[in-house]
Amino acid sequence: MIQSHQCVHPFTNATIRRLIVCFIVVLALLSSMSWIHCGSNHARQLDDNNEPFMSSSSLPQALESSQSSTASTSTSTTSFPDRNLVFDMMQLSADIFDMEKESSPADAITNPKYKLELFIKANFSTHAMVVTERHDEDEGYNKDDNQVDYDHDQDFFKNTFHSISNTTSTLKNNTKKTCIVVYRGSDEIADWLVDLNIKLEKSKFVNAPQDVMVHRGFQDALFGQNITDIVENKVLELIGEDGDGEVIVTGHSLGGANSHITGAFLADKHPKMKLTVINFGCPRLGNNGFKAWTEQQLSNLSTWRFVYRADTVPRIVPRTLGYKHAGHLFMIYKSDSKIYYHQTGLKGIYQGAPWSWYYASSFKEHPHPMYLKHIHDIVNLDQFWPIDFERTLFSKIFVSIDAIKRLFLFFI
Repeated sequence: MIQSHQCVHPFTNATIRRLIVCFIVVLALLSSMSWIHCGSNHARQLDDNNEPFMSSSSLPQALESSQSSTASTSTSTTSFPDRNLVFDMMQLSADIFDMEKESSPADAITNPKYKLELFIKANFSTHAMVVTERHDEDEGYNKDDNQVDYDHDQDFFKNTFHSISNTTSTLKNNTKKTCIVVYRGSDEIADWLVDLNIKLEKSKFVNAPQDVMVHRGFQDALFGQNITDIVENKVLELIGEDGDGEVIVTGHSLGGANSHITGAFLADKHPKMKLTVINFGCPRLGNNGFKAWTEQQLSNLSTWRFVYRADTVPRIVPRTLGYKHAGHLFMIYKSDSKIYYHQTGLKGIYQGAPWSWYYASSFKEHPHPMYLKHIHDIVNLDQFWPIDFERTLFSKIFVSIDAIKRLFLFFI
């Protein structure tokens, strides 16, 4: 008698599903590891004092939505600047070097969509200008109208032309302007004397805590010549006395340091004002108190520091004297760019700048024409414009698994 034996397949449907999930998870892990910037240079993340990067009790919303190009939070500190805006800021930072070479300072502005409102000439090349942006179709707009008169008594230029329409491409309304404040970088021997006056001193910000310390040379050049007050008055004249408007502050090198100080000064005094600092090749300018205050308490201030490759200046002011970088580091490498959250990262979520970053050095990669040319060349190359901060391995795996889980649940 022949007995029949029913063959039981060792793999049930449930087992097959589990194997598929495991296989997908393994692929996600491998994919996540491949996203990490290779090499031992990124294996160890340190802050400016060679300590593990900072932690925080609250996580940016960027963790929740990795698909978004801007991370919406209670502050504007994780809203990534538009690449074309970055190029425009670098161009203006270069234009200000030519202000005194032209018969009229306004002629130095390369892009006709920007209108010169104020030019300040001061000692130690602490030159600054305030410009506004207009649509090409604005009524009354003509490049030839962009002229200013020189006030010899105050040694700064005042614009006498007023457009009929105040509409700007940034604010998209008829009552507010977006003001752009631009500072000139080091250009003379006297400028370097300001740069080298590196003792930290108590800040002159109105509401800053007692432990906020700032580079003496930078601070004295700005506050000692009332540059901050002149800029503040002009900005309020343009956006309204209540300060409820958008202001961008920019500059290269010494101008970058002045832009950061001015951004903090305005954000501190005017809580309604939305400040964005976009600077290039900026040196260290404050201590850990300045870093903590500007990053954690000034919710209306967003700071983006662009550094081109091995530029020496952002690394030259000694950490041993108590200096720390504040704001996000937008690091432009040879073949791509990386953005490091608050320079030192966010524990378990975002990477800080790699230890090798602190020891790179090249003066030839610092001049503003170098920055301008490279940003011009990369403005349309997506690999140079990340849509998220550099994440830790844990964070990358978490985001990958979460995305794959959602995809898998969608199909089953």
